[in-house]
Amino acid sequence: MDSKKRVLIVNPPALDLKSYTKETRCIQDAGVWLTNWPPITLAYIAGLLIREKQFEVMVKDCGPQNIDFKDLTNLIVDYRPDIFIVSSSTPTINSDIQVLRTAKKNLPDLKTIIFGNHVSFFAKELISDHCLDFIVRGEPESKVVDICLALTRPDDFNLDNIRGITFRSEGRINHNPDGRFIDLDNLPIPAWDLIDIDKYTLPFNLNKFLLVAPTRGCPYRCSFCLSSYFYGSAIRYRDPISFVDELKFLTEHYHVYDFLFWSETFTFNGDYVNSVCTQILKNRLNIKWRCATRADKVNLPVLKKMRDAGCCMVSLGIESGSQDVLDKSGKGIKKVDIEQAVGTLKKAGLEVVGHFIFGLEGEDKRTIKETIKFSRSLPLDFAQFYNAAPFPGTPLFDRYTNQGMLLAVSDWSDYSQKKSIVNLPQTSSRYLTRMRRVAVLLFYFRVKSLAIIFKQLNCKIGWKRWLRIIQRYLIK
Repeated sequence: MDSKKRVLIVNPPALDLKSYTKETRCIQDAGVWLTNWPPITLAYIAGLLIREKQFEVMVKDCGPQNIDFKDLTNLIVDYRPDIFIVSSSTPTINSDIQVLRTAKKNLPDLKTIIFGNHVSFFAKELISDHCLDFIVRGEPESKVVDICLALTRPDDFNLDNIRGITFRSEGRINHNPDGRFIDLDNLPIPAWDLIDIDKYTLPFNLNKFLLVAPTRGCPYRCSFCLSSYFYGSAIRYRDPISFVDELKFLTEHYHVYDFLFWSETFTFNGDYVNSVCTQILKNRLNIKWRCATRADKVNLPVLKKMRDAGCCMVSLGIESGSQDVLDKSGKGIKKVDIEQAVGTLKKAGLEVVGHFIFGLEGEDKRTIKETIKFSRSLPLDFAQFYNAAPFPGTPLFDRYTNQGMLLAVSDWSDYSQKKSIVNLPQTSSRYLTRMRRVAVLLFYFRVKSLAIIFKQLNCKIGWKRWLRIIQRYLIK
């Protein structure tokens, strides 16, 4: 029997040495809360490869593990993988490709696979770089595994039949048709044992947490979001029993009791949510979990059931305090929906996080002030403020590019949700960047907000993290 192929899966270090989360719609550095998210996509790919019993797999999330370029290069040379899989994003694409070039230089026969939002939309242009053997477009897990199987068993697997990939073969470029979306119940439990999960903790109490994925897909078409491209416009659901079995396994095997339900709109289907919560209660799981949803998809009886099943926090994409900006972004929500939703969530006894974006279409100084005022008027427990990052593949990218409103569009490392890269007709990028910081300070430096945060701080390290957050915004 042939020896197993060695596969190295990495989220590479960035040139700016920041630690980046790269999970489809969520492309950001550690952010205001200095928190890294567990790399669930890497863990899923690893789990699928292990299930095939033909691969020896190593996973490295370089930022949280403090692995720099030199460390990673040494690791590649020492481990000598046969296949090198890289997670990429728009702001890190230059460093991601640099890592691949270095790997190819040291191991010329190495086969490389890259996936992520940026390469999905620029696959035809990027594949000309000979450090890239395969580009995976869109939802990556099954396509990555199929490539690995084709490289290992070429008589059984034909690369031309793998949908959603771009690759070179015999001097020609192959851009296969787009891929189909996977059945979530065919995914294994992510291979968290290959990752140092102690590196992923909640912002203040510093409890370990993991991502779990009950659904994928989003039927909405917000101008700034990539979710429907990566995961489709139809929502796919995992079997509630299987999903809760995974939660039970994670609590017993890894002793993790805090979770983020990685789902675009978890409460979209109330019957499904009730089924999941019923299973959690039936299994008597002593867990706390958080999820995201839309303001027009909250229902008090369902929320109370969620609370009883361990839900402690819900995130809402509020985006703006201006109805005009909300309408132009394709959000399809009214301000009154937002106000009612936050009130309903609080009535259910849940903490609420509001997410706001500065720099969407129609933004000006007046609408920014409306958003700041709106954020402070709502009974939110926490808020996140972002500058619009029009990532390639979003309608916002196309519109801003066509209208000449993007700055330094060729320098992808400038893409950030903390520094604006757009000049709008009535609002400069500098002003947008400054007002994001102002919004954070005005929201959090209130007696009410400080009291909420101090209540969360239950250890010395938590206090140190809070002081670092203050330093980030007060000492520039």
